[in-house]
Amino acid sequence: FSFASGRDRITSPIQILPSMAAHYGNMNGRLIVHGISQLMLMLPPGLFDVLNAGVFCLLCVIIYDYIWKLNHETHNALLYLAVVAALWRFVPSFGQVFLWLDGSCNYLWSIVLLLIYIKPLFIDQNPLSKRHLFTEQNSVFRRRLLMGLYICAGFIMGELIESASFAVMVFFLIWPLYTFAIRKKKEKLWMILPAFTMLPAYLFMILSPATVSGKIDEHINLRTGFLKACDKYLFSFRLLIIAGAIMIVFLAVFQIASVRMTEALIWGCLSFGMNCMYSVASYYPGRSMLGSAVFLIIATGLLMAGIFDNGFILLNKERPYLNRKAA
Repeated sequence: FSFASGRDRITSPIQILPSMAAHYGNMNGRLIVHGISQLMLMLPPGLFDVLNAGVFCLLCVIIYDYIWKLNHETHNALLYLAVVAALWRFVPSFGQVFLWLDGSCNYLWSIVLLLIYIKPLFIDQNPLSKRHLFTEQNSVFRRRLLMGLYICAGFIMGELIESASFAVMVFFLIWPLYTFAIRKKKEKLWMILPAFTMLPAYLFMILSPATVSGKIDEHINLRTGFLKACDKYLFSFRLLIIAGAIMIVFLAVFQIASVRMTEALIWGCLSFGMNCMYSVASYYPGRSMLGSAVFLIIATGLLMAGIFDNGFILLNKERPYLNRKAA
């Protein structure tokens, strides 16, 4: 039904536009994902079931790529199965973010789009990858066109979801600076620009009248809100945090994988940062923790991959993946 009237059933995609205009004032500023939700509700339910299952599988593959495949020539079945198991075990409100139509469009689909959007930051710096998006193999015109389209796509990504979109904006500021300072890659500095194209759309989303009046608690005590958010974070992810801390100590004792630990720290800090954003929220539902869960799973997975890389867990004798010097 249309948010504009509450009584008229939507029968045409064009009717979604006035519905989302009313949604901006009455519900929240996430117009893109809620527009997709209403579009899905117009279509046969079986279509959503198939699409949503595909998006969930894509999430598993993308997380696995960040943890392992982007830096290795071989596959690691154990790590891939660990990703699927971690999503099942550690994502709060599993049904609300992976099965419920509105929740899936808001949270699952958003986090998948955002993880895809930041992927060029990693693909172009990976010496093993042949899937370069902005390489010199393309003509100058085509390369600049792709760069322009990529930067402009930030307007869409900034309007997806409050916590994860903000974390990705910060990611675009931190990661190019990290690659410049640690990996000495000056050509990556232009990839700071998507953060600035995401910002106007993000401000449009969080400054919607419904978000300002209904989602942000004006009378909340910041200290109390922060402690509640931390308590919820520790309760939901305590096993992941403990496992990550043990692996950090293990890698530090053997003085290995310093780069991998730095990358894991970036993902982990952004995970905790997303959680802290809800210190000012009027309520903090479990479904809103998907971004924090996914980023923390990636951080922990990177540490586990560092242990695999250094031969502490035997995979095969040839070890055809990046050595410590190449990494």
